[in-house]
Amino acid sequence: MLKASALPQTRRLNMRRVVVALDGTALAAAILPDARHLARPDGELVLVRDASLVPSYTGADPDDQTQAVDASRTYLNEVAGSLREDGVRVQVQTMVSGDAALAIDEAARIFDADFVAVATHGRGGIGRILRGSVAWRALAGSPVPILIRHIGPNEQKALTFRAFARRILVPLDGSPLAETALPLAQELALQWNAQLRVTQVLPAFPVVHATGAFGMGMAAYDDTRPARHQAEEYLRKVTAGLDGDVHTHVFVGSPVNDLVTAAEEWLISDIVMASHGRTGLSRAIVGSVTEALIHRLNLPIIVVPAMATVPLHKSAGRVVRPVSLASKV
Repeated sequence: MLKASALPQTRRLNMRRVVVALDGTALAAAILPDARHLARPDGELVLVRDASLVPSYTGADPDDQTQAVDASRTYLNEVAGSLREDGVRVQVQTMVSGDAALAIDEAARIFDADFVAVATHGRGGIGRILRGSVAWRALAGSPVPILIRHIGPNEQKALTFRAFARRILVPLDGSPLAETALPLAQELALQWNAQLRVTQVLPAFPVVHATGAFGMGMAAYDDTRPARHQAEEYLRKVTAGLDGDVHTHVFVGSPVNDLVTAAEEWLISDIVMASHGRTGLSRAIVGSVTEALIHRLNLPIIVVPAMATVPLHKSAGRVVRPVSLASKV
């Protein structure tokens, strides 16, 4: 629930706003450099913490919740103060919802955000803020893309802005849903002067055929040439209208292993991919693949949820903005 005492401030024309989900830990705050880069120097961060995440005692009186809210506000203001000293435009908001996923999605809508940014840790799947299914529930209901990044134990430092060359990887699977990541990837590539690598991973299916006299023997071979050619044509078609430094690649094998290898060899800095509205990502790029990429690659992964791509008249009354940010106000 949003406290009435803190209403979103009016944004400037074309200002990009990023909701950053925090929980009071250095792990969660380590996402701040990536959120700042995504917001751009003229953008704004909205630091959000769900006070119900603060541990409380069973049977505690209502004053405990008040104290938790006060502690959350104090923490957010301290982080915001450090950012403001570095020239960052910041708002803060404490939520009391009891559900991290709902709090994140509600904050994105209330503050008319362009993105949500969250951190994960390396052991138990999605981290303290986004535990297990909460991550996918947040994605399923989010009206905006979500930046998720695995933060290693040596990276739990925030408030340091990092500028370096960007290379964006966009995994596709041949579906229109996966292609909805392309407009955002294109826009970010142009803004960051980044190289864009659009890929598709094909499964390697062995083909069995008869051999020997009278066809009594059997042999298996892998002939993916027709499928590879079709995939290459598909990638050329979907990237034909993209500007900038754009490359296409087709792999045959394991989506996770091939994407990880490609990201490491190409020095990829960011991944942009689309999600399914209920179960994660579509077809080959399923939820388990996304989670594996998050754990194996220490990169920002921007996931475009289905709700961020639904036309307004199909969004069941919810105001859902398009993925492209060019007309943002």
